[in-house]
Amino acid sequence: MILVFEMSTFLTELRALEIPDDIIEKLKHHFNGASLYIPKPESKSLDEKAQRNTEIYLNFDGKNSRHIRKEYNLSASQICRIIRNQRVLRQRDWTI
Repeated sequence: MILVFEMSTFLTELRALEIPDDIIEKLKHHFNGASLYIPKPESKSLDEKAQRNTEIYLNFDGKNSRHIRKEYNLSASQICRIIRNQRVLRQRDWTI
């Protein structure tokens, strides 16, 4: 799952977590109103992610994106990126 926060929402969440104000002020200054991407902690090894991505690619038929997103708890953009990367990997395998 990818979390993208608008900065105001993110700052509210930081305050709820009791993040010190000086750190919040530094974040506000650095990101200046931009959205902030915070990946969730990964529990999968690289091999497990590779296997998952292969399964997603093999099961994807162009019409079942919603089902795959729910099954793997991923966003639409993550599914698109995985499919695109898997296609590149497979093309590369054929040209070598």
